[in-house]
Amino acid sequence: MIETIILDYGGVITPMRRSGAFIEWLLDTYDVDTEALRSLFCGPEYRDYQRGIVSEQAFYNAVQALGVEADTQELADRLVRFNEPVPGMQRLVDALQAKFDLCLISDSTPELTRDVKRRFKGVFRVVCFSDEYGYVKSDKVLFDILLTAIDRTTNTCLYIDDRPENLEYPESKGVQCIRFVGVDALVRDLDTRWGIRVCI
Repeated sequence: MIETIILDYGGVITPMRRSGAFIEWLLDTYDVDTEALRSLFCGPEYRDYQRGIVSEQAFYNAVQALGVEADTQELADRLVRFNEPVPGMQRLVDALQAKFDLCLISDSTPELTRDVKRRFKGVFRVVCFSDEYGYVKSDKVLFDILLTAIDRTTNTCLYIDDRPENLEYPESKGVQCIRFVGVDALVRDLDTRWGIRVCI
């Protein structure tokens, strides 16, 4: 019997391409080298930013060094604008919260973490953001930290993530998992596979 539902953030609650949309906005707005900008967001510096190793100011200094003439706050605010939940997801989260303990795990950055905490205040019993714990999901230990905080038998937990590779480790720990491909498909799968009926 499912007692706890764990949600990924980027790719489940919000579109996976939020950073991609932000990059496209930067390229459309400023005269920036495309490859240099994409390398920054796809390379080790961004991963270290997600781990909290690189500070928010230092990361945006690197963005500005590429020719982006905007201050850190303006850039952070702009990225957050691409952080809106996918259509129907807010209603689904509200419906699930009425029946289950909800938890959240995310490879995140400080500005996105602040936005999620504001937007979903009081919704999630446990939250694990990579920038606060120093690990990303691929490090696996982030999920161990989450499971310890949840303190439930793993087979009573259901984890929802859009990336198959992120489901492998939780499954090995006994967590039931489902790959997210869209809100409607998730509602159907919750009903057919676990008997969880939600109306959104």
